Amino acid sequence: MVPHAALALYILAFSLGIGVIGLGALTFRRLRIGFYATFTLLFTALTILMLREGISTYDKVTGRVLGPAVAMMLLWLSVIGNGLLAYSIPVLSLRLISAPIRGWRTVAHVLIVVALAVVGGLKELVAEPWTDILDHLGLTALYAYGTVVLLMGLNRIEAASLRGLVRRFLILAAALLLPELAQLALKYLPGSPALLREYPFVRVVYYLASIGLVLSYAARPPEASELAGCSLPVSFVQRYNISPRECEIVTMMERGYSNSKLAEALFISTRTVKNHVYHIYQKTGAKNKVQLINLVRTLDS
Repeated sequence: MVPHAALALYILAFSLGIGVIGLGALTFRRLRIGFYATFTLLFTALTILMLREGISTYDKVTGRVLGPAVAMMLLWLSVIGNGLLAYSIPVLSLRLISAPIRGWRTVAHVLIVVALAVVGGLKELVAEPWTDILDHLGLTALYAYGTVVLLMGLNRIEAASLRGLVRRFLILAAALLLPELAQLALKYLPGSPALLREYPFVRVVYYLASIGLVLSYAARPPEASELAGCSLPVSFVQRYNISPRECEIVTMMERGYSNSKLAEALFISTRTVKNHVYHIYQKTGAKNKVQLINLVRTLDS
């Protein structure tokens, strides 16, 4: 009975995940905001890993021995799922707080993607406890990194509804971190129930709860800060990962607004404007306002 319930949960999670991927892709197409594309990639990675668990559970339910074709499929699902997850979590976390990804972050990011993809493949090729533990610890460290980045930069997320969504995700992650590690420990404890050894229910619960949070956020109309006040070329916004507020500021800078006028028009302090401008320069590599505007016009032509 339990294996069949686990299989039903995986089928439900996979089906809902496909819907969320489609929703994220449509939202990105409509709003052209970079983090929606990365968010879609993140859920693609999670859905791939859910598919991998579902196939494995199906084999347990039916009592079949994995054939070479299925084993190869699980190998590639683990490699691709881990690799996409390792790419999307740091990028999404940094994009949400409008932090640039360059220099040492780029090098570290590439190394993390390669390392976790290799670990995912190793888990399938070498069916030993240490490979499974390594995979769990690697993914847990990845989630922890994204959590720390978002905690430190939560106040830099402009849209209130998006900031609320991230806060709920952080609470969910904190609530399920200890159960996830506990289940991993019990998996290799002699005499532990087969239910805990064979089926990662904590991960499925986290995935389904995440889908619920995403759908609740998607039911709300986009805020004005996500839609209005930006007339920059899509190519410029996408290439340099310009946030909605930064897009608004660059648009007004192009129209001749000074920092004080920007602060007055946007109902923020001059210091906040300077911080935004600094991050814009960091992302684009521009040294001053003239270089920034020339860069925008070059991409617009």
